[in-house]
Amino acid sequence: MNIPGGSPPLVWQNGGSIFDQVGIVVSDLKAALTYFTDSLGIGPWRVYTHGPGLAKAVFQGQPGDWLVWLALSPWDTRPQLELVQPISGDSVHHRFLAEHGEGVQHFGIVPADYDSACRRLVEQGFPCVQEAAGYGDSRDGRNAYFDTRSRLFGSMLELMGPPTLRPKPLIEWASAERSAKNWPQP
Repeated sequence: MNIPGGSPPLVWQNGGSIFDQVGIVVSDLKAALTYFTDSLGIGPWRVYTHGPGLAKAVFQGQPGDWLVWLALSPWDTRPQLELVQPISGDSVHHRFLAEHGEGVQHFGIVPADYDSACRRLVEQGFPCVQEAAGYGDSRDGRNAYFDTRSRLFGSMLELMGPPTLRPKPLIEWASAERSAKNWPQP
């Protein structure tokens, strides 16, 4: 299903939390997209930037200043794959790449009640290490990463409140042959 500018479903039929996304940190997004599309047949992907211009950006309790490129697999695939390449600044993605190299950095959930889910995780002893808010064309997108590495196989948990309206992607990646020539510059 191709939904230009659309968003994935915000609440699933069970009304609860499911693993909605697997987040993979990569050092070269273009190479990762080439592999996932041309070798594994996954796509098309939508590539976005995340960081500058956020209404709220917090990393480890301090104002955050990061730029990442991210690519999202099609909305109708679950779990959705998110490929993230750190570009500048400091974030959970930058730290993961520096400490572990490429790999699965987080699992994402779109909870039915974002605020309550965030509170429950903190109450259970999982600190929020990064928060962002105010993205998407509707400026209502938000997400938070919680340090669940001790309980979630070395991965963090991301709670997501996707924007009502996503911006047009920087590029839609269908294959290296068709998409590489339009690659954005950082």
